[in-house]
Amino acid sequence: SIPANRLFMSRLFMTLATNIQHYPEWTAYLKHRQPKSLIVWGRNDPLFLPTAAEFVKQLVPAADLRYFDGGHFVLDEYSDAIAQAIIETFSR
Repeated sequence: SIPANRLFMSRLFMTLATNIQHYPEWTAYLKHRQPKSLIVWGRNDPLFLPTAAEFVKQLVPAADLRYFDGGHFVLDEYSDAIAQAIIETFSR
């Protein structure tokens, strides 16, 4: 409902096609470099199902995968818990 947010999201949506074409590069990077990773996922996300998180976990088996009972905007819905997960994962 905030005009600036609508503008940002519409621009992001308009570039979705250019993002998708880079997926092979991103997956290759993850597979070959194995960066320390935290995967946070909304279990109820209607756009990106949990199988997408599991795909990333397969690329980076040592990644910390955490599901939350949120939807597509799980970072907003569980910001405190996810911030704590970031601290826990990257302070080791």
